[in-house]
Amino acid sequence: MLAPGLTYKGLSIKDGLTASRAYASLIDAQVGEDDVAIALHDLRQYCERDTLALVDVHRTLMNLANGVTTTEGAVSWPSVQG
Repeated sequence: MLAPGLTYKGLSIKDGLTASRAYASLIDAQVGEDDVAIALHDLRQYCERDTLALVDVHRTLMNLANGVTTTEGAVSWPSVQG
């Protein structure tokens, strides 16, 4: 696993297809006015988590490309928590 510890548990949107559908429903005005704020909140939470996962995957791949298999000498960015 390239981004261990990062999950989508606790989020209303847990995958890209659901996020795409939620976004499309906003664009096509398929969501009632009251639900727009909820949909935007849910999309922001999902996109934040997804971006953090990509940062973690990038960090892992950079370390693998540099031959680093331990934390010593590894590329280090702030810890990604999810």
